[in-house]
Amino acid sequence: MVGETYGAWLVVEKRGKKYFCICTSCNKTTRFLPGYNLSSGRSRMCKSCSTRAKRETHGMSDSPEYNTWVHMNQRCHNPKNKDYENYGGRGITVFPLWKTSFEAFYMMIGPRPHIDDTIERIDYNKGYMPGNVKWASRQEQVLNKSDNVVIEIDGVSKTVSQWAED
Repeated sequence: MVGETYGAWLVVEKRGKKYFCICTSCNKTTRFLPGYNLSSGRSRMCKSCSTRAKRETHGMSDSPEYNTWVHMNQRCHNPKNKDYENYGGRGITVFPLWKTSFEAFYMMIGPRPHIDDTIERIDYNKGYMPGNVKWASRQEQVLNKSDNVVIEIDGVSKTVSQWAED
């Protein structure tokens, strides 16, 4: 690995089980990194350069919408995610363009209307795709769960809690 570049990290030398690297983006930061962090892409550059690069792309890396996008992708495509079983594990996927582009996701979904809103799939058996997602309040989310019992009376379908509220 010595002499090779991984992202912006240039491996200068090996010391024990770690590699001494310099960030070629800023040519200032040095770190000792495990080989796996380099070869897997887990670490691609120093933190300050990474923060600057994120700001230069869309400037929303610290936004709730970006956080939603990251978690949506993780629960659908990362088998190590604690929620994967209920999402990716049962076939829920993310629209291909949204999977790779936060900008495309944000352009189609827009900003959260309210601070407490979260992303909701209108049909919980389908994936995150145009026409099947919206921003929703926690109260709305609770009504759209796979374990809800829906009862139809005179052609009107509602959950048990909605009928009780009526």
